[in-house]
Amino acid sequence: MISISRSLLAAFFASALIIGASPARSAVFTTNAPLSSPPVTMTTNNPLPVAFDFGQSFASISFVQFQLTFSGDLLDVDEMWFIPAIGGQVNLNGPSQSTAKLNVSPSNVAFYADLLDGTFSDDLTAPNWFTTSSFGLASIAIEIDAIPVAEPASLALLAGGLVGFARLRRRADRGTKSASPLLAVKQPACGS
Repeated sequence: MISISRSLLAAFFASALIIGASPARSAVFTTNAPLSSPPVTMTTNNPLPVAFDFGQSFASISFVQFQLTFSGDLLDVDEMWFIPAIGGQVNLNGPSQSTAKLNVSPSNVAFYADLLDGTFSDDLTAPNWFTTSSFGLASIAIEIDAIPVAEPASLALLAGGLVGFARLRRRADRGTKSASPLLAVKQPACGS
């Protein structure tokens, strides 16, 4: 019975160790910047502070895409949106756009590094490089492909597996020492 329970304990601790130590996998995460009463009207020289929070940190990020949705006054020909840390887009050809997506180049190392803590904030502007811009912004989101920092639960599982193996090893060592012929020799009693 004791050998079965030890086998089950060893199997449990081995699975905890494997699960806790498994490498994190890449996943797609998306978060929106909260906007007060969308659509927000964007005009030239009227920056809109936008802030994103994924609620977690990331070990690495391999892909970032901004997604904007316009409503009411769409992004018309020669109008532009811009975020200083990443750049922006201009609608050169028309027709008016209801959505826009911008992939951020991995060569923008500073931006990718700033995003590792899971937060980002900057101003969205409607510059007048081509024409006076005015559009209604319904939503703005960031989508990333990233590896999250290890969860505390995984780390706890790993620690539990290691502690369990250490205890089993210590018990096995105690059993071996008591069965040792050197320890089995009786010591003479004092005074005899």
